[in-house]
Amino acid sequence: MGLQAKLPWLLLSYLFSLIVVPTVNGQPNRPPTNPQGRPTPNQGKQNSPEFKDLAFERLSLKPLDDGKVSAHFEFDFVHKDGVPRDPRTLGMKEADQHYEFLPLSLGQILREYAVAEVHLTMNNGRWNYPLWGYPENAAVASGVELWAWMADGGVRSIDERWSGLSNALAGLFCASLSALPDSRTTIPIHSFRPDGKLPAYVKKSSNEPPNDIVDQNYILRHAVLPSESICTENLTPFIKLLPCKTHAGLAELLNPHKIFSGWWYGVGIHATWHDGIAADANSGVEQPVFAGKTIEEMDGKARAGKYEETGGMKKMSDEEMSTKGKSERRTPPSEIKNAGVKLKLTVGTVLDPPHPSTGSHSLTLESLFGKNVTKSCPIVSTPNVRIHRPNPVAEGRKDAGNTAPRLVPDPIARYYAPSAWIATESESGLILGEATWDVLRVGETGLNLTVNQEYSPYQGKEVNHPATPLTITRSLRGFDQTRGAFFIVITNHLPEEVDCWYMESVPWIIKPYLSSLKVENIRPLQETSGSSHTQSTSFNVLDIGRVVYHPPKTGDRTSPTLLEIPLTLPSRSVIQLSFEFEKMFLKYTEHPPDAQRGWDLPGGVLTPISTDPSVPSRLPRMYTPPLLADLATPDFSMPYNVILLSGSLLALLFGMTFNMLTRRFVLVPSS
Repeated sequence: MGLQAKLPWLLLSYLFSLIVVPTVNGQPNRPPTNPQGRPTPNQGKQNSPEFKDLAFERLSLKPLDDGKVSAHFEFDFVHKDGVPRDPRTLGMKEADQHYEFLPLSLGQILREYAVAEVHLTMNNGRWNYPLWGYPENAAVASGVELWAWMADGGVRSIDERWSGLSNALAGLFCASLSALPDSRTTIPIHSFRPDGKLPAYVKKSSNEPPNDIVDQNYILRHAVLPSESICTENLTPFIKLLPCKTHAGLAELLNPHKIFSGWWYGVGIHATWHDGIAADANSGVEQPVFAGKTIEEMDGKARAGKYEETGGMKKMSDEEMSTKGKSERRTPPSEIKNAGVKLKLTVGTVLDPPHPSTGSHSLTLESLFGKNVTKSCPIVSTPNVRIHRPNPVAEGRKDAGNTAPRLVPDPIARYYAPSAWIATESESGLILGEATWDVLRVGETGLNLTVNQEYSPYQGKEVNHPATPLTITRSLRGFDQTRGAFFIVITNHLPEEVDCWYMESVPWIIKPYLSSLKVENIRPLQETSGSSHTQSTSFNVLDIGRVVYHPPKTGDRTSPTLLEIPLTLPSRSVIQLSFEFEKMFLKYTEHPPDAQRGWDLPGGVLTPISTDPSVPSRLPRMYTPPLLADLATPDFSMPYNVILLSGSLLALLFGMTFNMLTRRFVLVPSS
């Protein structure tokens, strides 16, 4: 009887193994590996399936001028030959989608709402541009920012798909995004351009030639929620999208206790589409450090965990690498935009390095993140760590005497990133140069990185120039609760004019007056703040005829106001811009729970543009910190005072009346 009882369970376990472990040509369908345990593409073997998708990961470490260290994690997944869904096919049965490395939960959301490009960032803190320079990713707005490009057409409208996309992302990342579709959504025209390509779909009509391309109408939706903060409940579902989670690879360093203790931190999800295999104009190149060795040979040593053994290999000097090593430079695979859908998952933070008072004189991964990388993720190709090197062009700076960092283990390559702004003591202050990074590969045994003391930022640096060629500040004017004004100061440190757009997206509680928009002052950098130009110069700076202004409809107490201002910034000058607004009077039911704190106003966005529309600008967009608006707020304690007073009076009145009705008063004879 015991054997007969066990037979059904044995049969079920056998059938379960057949279902769960599919086979390809008699072999289990799992990632193929080489002798070193790394995934390899199909090399003609019949028992190894070919993997089309690509996966990359990178960590960039950069010292900042105020003594902090910027850490930027990037996890890239390329779904080759993938195309965003045609919105005209919504409501129809779609063919099954197969994703090898792209997260299925996120891919289903993009297909369900036919999204061509989407960007979601959740940040906390304020990015300090003058001291920290430009971030690795331009999306550093405080709070939550969501913007997406979607093609019009089909049975479902843009607004319906935008609302569904916001709610789906809110559920996936445990974020409070329910207020975005109704009260925070705007449609900018000039401030946000696609990071990738927008596909053109083939016509479906039988009367048209089969290869005709539809003139697709793409529409942008943008929303920002400055009061939303990121926490562990947002990072946990983010980590679940990674192929190895936090068990292997650079994701092992995603320690919430360390990341969320930074001065600024945030996560980002960026899904774009690219139409061909072409290197980006702004992508960098790699060059091997050791003479006579290629990057592929060094990669093999790195994957075997032996790249620190440099016996018999000559390390080239900086002069040799800059002269005879240029022919050996190549574009890293992660910098090549393959045809298909590209998903970029980012985590950024600004941390304090170990202080010398703690007894630590070196910078390590464990001192920054509390742990090291113990093993590599088997499906990720060329995982690397980049360490920023001081640029030799900055000869006049007081910190130029610092030598390049000594790394243990030795780097195997050097990465050169173009379009890097370098601060100098010259008249221009900033020049466009080439940033240099040391590259270390993550091997099978992980990576235990140590940077010498000379890399420590505690060197008494003096910053005479800001780290960005453009700086912007924004503040509020006025002290009453009915009217106010925005005051914006933009400084151009370049010796040339810069065309840009300044965007304001304010909630409905603020009613801007377009008639009050003006340029208050324009002065050169060398002159004092009291000098200014004539009024004719301000007319050249601000083109009032191109201003984009979309106020909410009359009686609409939910839609925000969009204002896009075209500006031409003169060379080496400071521009002061202002416009007034009126504060709305709110009903007592429209106030937030913490009404006395004020209302959060999203930060402004400064977007430099190129004179040639086909060439992207070399300057990324910049964000200003959010502001707090003080509105007329009722005394919410007054109802409690009224209740207490009324209750006391009623109690006294009831007590007196009750006594008079129930008591009997009689005369008591005196004794």
